[in-house]
Amino acid sequence: MTFLHIDMVLAALIGREGATIERFIDAAERGEHQLAILELALYCALCSVQPDDRVNFPRFARLVQFSTIVQSPKPFDHPLDEEIAHWREVVLGPKENSD
Repeated sequence: MTFLHIDMVLAALIGREGATIERFIDAAERGEHQLAILELALYCALCSVQPDDRVNFPRFARLVQFSTIVQSPKPFDHPLDEEIAHWREVVLGPKENSD
């Protein structure tokens, strides 16, 4: 089972076409990988989406369809602004992430 980090879940939501997450989704669809997403990663990725982002709903739906959502081991807090900025920079690069 491959656990996806927050940046990979966020990439499914707002990443560019051809993002690495697409290969993971394709492989899971073919039965080559079993993807898992912690509730924490899903929550933090969703918290990182901003109003002007172009969300790729079909890609995100495929990710959820071919993944198992796994309960996080402990309660978690809302991510800090610095954490969100970091994940967005990983997915979009520094230019698109600037406010």
